[in-house]
Amino acid sequence: MADVPSQDGRTAIVTGANSGIGLETAARLAQAGARTLLACRSEERARAARGEILRRHPGADVEVLRLNLADLGQVAGAAAEAIARFGHVHLCVNNAGLIGRSRTTTVDGFETTFAVNHLGHVAWTAHLLPTVLATPDSRVVTVSSLAHLKATMDWDDLQGERSFKPTLAYRRSKLANLLHSAELQRRLAAGGHDTVAVAAHPGVAASSFWSTGAGPGFAWAGRAASAVISVIFNTTAQGARPIVHAAAASDVEPGRVYGPRIAQRWGPPDVVQPSDAALDTEAAARLWAISEELTGVETDL
Repeated sequence: MADVPSQDGRTAIVTGANSGIGLETAARLAQAGARTLLACRSEERARAARGEILRRHPGADVEVLRLNLADLGQVAGAAAEAIARFGHVHLCVNNAGLIGRSRTTTVDGFETTFAVNHLGHVAWTAHLLPTVLATPDSRVVTVSSLAHLKATMDWDDLQGERSFKPTLAYRRSKLANLLHSAELQRRLAAGGHDTVAVAAHPGVAASSFWSTGAGPGFAWAGRAASAVISVIFNTTAQGARPIVHAAAASDVEPGRVYGPRIAQRWGPPDVVQPSDAALDTEAAARLWAISEELTGVETDL
């Protein structure tokens, strides 16, 4: 992976950092000197990931926080704990995500894919934002996916109550990630804040996502696909490069999207072009308002 500027003295929180792209992102930031918090649903898996990072980089400063994005009450509590423990947050990397194989709902009554990938991160960011804004040279990095390129927002059925298809739900959540990131940056700029909001995606990369998305009965096929992808496109570590770049590079431009340079599939990190739907400012403002209403968490921007 390309050199990353020193992150000494900086605090980074990476959601979903127990495996895949999240783990590799957290490991690289920790290697560069950041005090890194692994915010994960499973504390046991987060501790295992911490052990792996310390194995690679002895002496790294890595801590663990339980964060369940499917439970908005727990999200609020986890954010309060993170603020109490750290005091400053320089990098908020919103990476966690999933794809549900059937329609399920969270404890708050929201469709799980939309809730975890989008609404949970909206609330998490809102709770952390006052601390992030008070921290010099801070960033909010939202991890999306190439899947957003084929997505549209179905305003009459955002949570798949009328019709649910796993792939469509995932694509829509990844488009929502980009719309929220863009609207966050517009509001940060309008308020004269130094904090930067950017987005990134890994292109086509090997990851545990493929096996978990395939389900228990077809996990073998997901693992096989991941192995092939690592040879043809990107390993998991290579897939993390655009996210690490968005979080740490000195030349990052506010509001932009970063991904692999070559057809957004592979290659070194660069600015990439999101879909027209992701650039729709009216849609972004509409989604912001809907998300605040659904989560009950308002962002003071």
